[in-house]
Amino acid sequence: WLGWAFITALGGSATLAAQPTWAVTILFANTASCLLISGYAAIKKVGVWSTGFYDVIFFGIGVVGMVLWQVLDWPTIALVCAIVADFSFGLPTMIKTYKNPASETTFVWKCASLSGLLSIFALRSLAFTEAAYPVYLFVFDTTVLVLALKIIARVPRDRSTV
Repeated sequence: WLGWAFITALGGSATLAAQPTWAVTILFANTASCLLISGYAAIKKVGVWSTGFYDVIFFGIGVVGMVLWQVLDWPTIALVCAIVADFSFGLPTMIKTYKNPASETTFVWKCASLSGLLSIFALRSLAFTEAAYPVYLFVFDTTVLVLALKIIARVPRDRSTV
């Protein structure tokens, strides 16, 4: 969640620099909610803190995007790096949710999907720098929600034919 907070803050900042619109408020709200979830987990001592090799790589992608943005004055680079890093942080969640839908709280993902949808309605244009992150977040959050709701059922393997 801390990784997501950093990456959505980076994506929100890049979007704000390139296309300041109301849609960017959803990105910063997403950042705040990730920080709240992290803080709650720390206070209640729930959840697991583990940082692996790939977490460092994904976080590094975000940092590289931020550095390139500042050096080249091209926020689109930071935006693309933020989306790649965000998806990289999220892929394990998608896999875990596919394998064990009950491991996720659907209320959180319903709210996230709704906020993503509302951010799409707040777009003034379909310019990449304005639309990319809100559309990505809506698609990602809705995918996790669909998996958590078991709309896409996991097909059990028949071990007798293997």
